[in-house]
Amino acid sequence: MKNHKVLVAIPDGYTRDTFFTPMVRDRMAKMPGLEFIWNMGTKQFSKEEIGNILTDCSSCILGWGAPRLTTKMLQEKDQLKLIAILGGGVKPYIEEDFFDKTDKTLINQTDVMAKSVAEATLAYMLSGLRDIPYYDHGMKNSFQWRSDKFFNQGLFYKTVGLVGLGKVGRYLIEFLKPFNVDIIIYDPYLDASTIEGDNITIEQNLDSLLSRADIISIHAGYTEETHHMLNKARLSKIKDGALLVNTARGGIIDEAALVEELKKNRFKAVLDVYEREPLSEDSGLRNLDNVVLIPHMAGPTIDMRQYMALALLNDIYKFLNGDKDLSCILNKERVNIMT
Repeated sequence: MKNHKVLVAIPDGYTRDTFFTPMVRDRMAKMPGLEFIWNMGTKQFSKEEIGNILTDCSSCILGWGAPRLTTKMLQEKDQLKLIAILGGGVKPYIEEDFFDKTDKTLINQTDVMAKSVAEATLAYMLSGLRDIPYYDHGMKNSFQWRSDKFFNQGLFYKTVGLVGLGKVGRYLIEFLKPFNVDIIIYDPYLDASTIEGDNITIEQNLDSLLSRADIISIHAGYTEETHHMLNKARLSKIKDGALLVNTARGGIIDEAALVEELKKNRFKAVLDVYEREPLSEDSGLRNLDNVVLIPHMAGPTIDMRQYMALALLNDIYKFLNGDKDLSCILNKERVNIMT
């Protein structure tokens, strides 16, 4: 069996340890034919450093903050066959002509990430509907018990509108089944034949979805087409009493327009992502009681990171041993519409 060198470019330290736990490292030791090369430093490699190391590698694993691999450099690495991204986004790590001018294969492991984001979305929905942050704050800061006149909501029998679908949305549909919800999906790229369910409607008009849904959950990829897709006019169509949840990308919503609309106190929101991150201290969102703010944490929880790494490693092992028909392989079209 041919010996393949696999570079783990993620620096030594806490973040890497949360992905490459003892359980994962034990699995790596049992992958015959794979020799793992570790970044022994506490900082990301420079472009020059990673270029030199990759000369003898068949594959590399990149994580957040890794340098972009230029097309020119990749063209010079004959032995390098596979680039694996330990995360959802891949655009920061390659140049636009990657698919046109290199013969390298690109993968990431979105399945575990999508499952975790869907879990977070469900949690955000329940938290927003039941006003959990509001009551927690009141109990801790004003020592106030609830009044007899209170109004919170549950998830059962609601109409949930999904703006974009993808893997996250598909998992969310499964997670929502016990709640007997009706689901409306707006996604111009969706193959309707892949969706089944008497409670699911495919909507061709985004404005219609916004005006009908009790809960609106954003799952579209962030592209030029979707930038500020929820602008002032569309935000005004969200019905009174609705809940807006965004776990996709902040730029899909016109944030300034959202602040102005939320000031009217017509609907509530739970936001995990923002147009600029970290969210600025003077953001108008910070002064609103009808929005829950999460600092971009819908992705895999710490305990799930090891399963994300394990799934990626299994795909690397399969690919380097001849299995080129993996569902995780990315092409130009998929990358262009990814979140």
